[in-house]
Amino acid sequence: MPSESVQATFIKNGLAIESVECTRPDEKYPGSGNKTLFDNMGGVPQSSATSWMGFQNDTVNINVTLKQQQKVTKVLLNFFQDEGGWIFLPETINLYAVEATKYNLIGSIHPFTNTATPGSSCIYKIIAPGRSVKTNKLLVQIITVKNIPEWHEAKGKHAWLFIDELKVY
Repeated sequence: MPSESVQATFIKNGLAIESVECTRPDEKYPGSGNKTLFDNMGGVPQSSATSWMGFQNDTVNINVTLKQQQKVTKVLLNFFQDEGGWIFLPETINLYAVEATKYNLIGSIHPFTNTATPGSSCIYKIIAPGRSVKTNKLLVQIITVKNIPEWHEAKGKHAWLFIDELKVY
């Protein structure tokens, strides 16, 4: 007998990460600490899953140190979106690289669309630098939704941001 269809997403492992330091998550959603972002565990599309790091900060900063200096072509981030649970994609994601001892902005995207998205799901966002960059240090700056939109039952409240994986390619 045929079974239900099942869908899975496989993400290629990225460059070797030595360490990650990030803004402290909310005590209700600590994940497994900073290792959550590069433990290859991936997220389950449920807010109750313990793999997610949850934030209610205005800005979340993630400092990434690669094991060696190398060419960076893109960064992938895995977010959880469940607007019914007040969990929104970020307004802006900025990517900085250390070049000649200072951070330079090398890419930026704006995932938040201000339109209702039903259900819950894992959403992958990719930031690709506008130019070739060779570095071993990156800063990912995530600007969260500070005021939930008018169309939502929690309008005006601060949204949650859930993240669980970061890959550098």
